[in-house]
Amino acid sequence: MRPRWFADPGEIAADQAAAAALRRLPAYPRMVAVSGAAGGAGATSVCVGLAATLAALWPGQVAVTGFDELPELPGVDRDEAPLWSDDVDPDLPARLRGTHAFTFFDVGTQTGAAARAVLTGADGHIVVAGAAGAGRQRALDRVAAVARPGALVTVVVRDGRDGDGQAGLPADPAFSRLDAELLERARTGTCRALLAIAARHA
Repeated sequence: MRPRWFADPGEIAADQAAAAALRRLPAYPRMVAVSGAAGGAGATSVCVGLAATLAALWPGQVAVTGFDELPELPGVDRDEAPLWSDDVDPDLPARLRGTHAFTFFDVGTQTGAAARAVLTGADGHIVVAGAAGAGRQRALDRVAAVARPGALVTVVVRDGRDGDGQAGLPADPAFSRLDAELLERARTGTCRALLAIAARHA
């Protein structure tokens, strides 16, 4: 039996693959829409966690928008333009794409015109669901109805495990407060999971 403090070879290989994918900025800017399978599923937490993760590697190359009170994150540009408002600048996605390598939109469960425009223009989609998967298929159907052909869709299951076409994100009390110290408080397994999800969309 291997001592518990030994690193798992499979985990090391996965970390190395994620790091290799993120070693260089993408050839063209990435727009990733983060949707929730249900209210409270954790779309905002995942959106902030991914932005913070990539900004740790590429400060100033990451933007995040789509929810009211955005936490200040080191190296992340914020645009407080809630996607459920009709006052959203229709040029916002193009403007952010032109100035950042990675832009994350917290779409949540919104279905309005602004949210649909973001879902249509995104290169990648992340659908966040709880371990029970409530609303997961409905959210996937909503994304599939407007997503561009070939757009990558990743299902992230909070408190779940990888497998069956989904990425697991462990339960972590660090997400009870979204702020600049999020990654400092987060558990190692959480940071590794965020890195792997980010690498899928790099």
